[in-house]
Amino acid sequence: MNQKKHGFTLIEVSLVFGLAAAIFLMAFLALPSLWISQRDAQRKANVMELVSDLKIYQTNNSRGALPTGGSTNFTFSQAKSQNPAENTWMYFVKNYVAKDFADPDMTENGSNLHFTIYNCNPATAGSTCTNTKNNTDTSPAFNKKEIYIYIFTAATCDGDHAIRANSERSAAAIQVLERGGRYCYST
Repeated sequence: MNQKKHGFTLIEVSLVFGLAAAIFLMAFLALPSLWISQRDAQRKANVMELVSDLKIYQTNNSRGALPTGGSTNFTFSQAKSQNPAENTWMYFVKNYVAKDFADPDMTENGSNLHFTIYNCNPATAGSTCTNTKNNTDTSPAFNKKEIYIYIFTAATCDGDHAIRANSERSAAAIQVLERGGRYCYST
């Protein structure tokens, strides 16, 4: 009488382990890229929310004017911890942006998120703003330790950089993305 053996051969077991290893390797390689894409998508949403908040600020407080004066280079935590004068950029960030803004890599107090405000330099509408941070490349390179959002006044977006707008009440916000490139969104 022949007895059947039950079980798996060494080749079958090796094949199963090999397939499992290939699946884990693909997931290990794909997940970081997916996480970067998700963080960049959140950054784009934050820039759009910032511009939306700026439109609300213009409607509520200043008959369409942008914030003025005060510090033009500050961190998120500085704006939240101080009592800035009304109609300044810090006041805008503290009272309009802080309520719903969070960068995926921002520290708990926001000390690594910097806002820098520039006035678009050229006088001719449609001309590229000549400010140093308006380069079409990705400099400064993305750095999780220091995250920058550049706001150009009297500007609008042309692709990923700011150009002079027809109105002094327009603004463009630019953020460098982790995957490379920049995102520009304007009022």
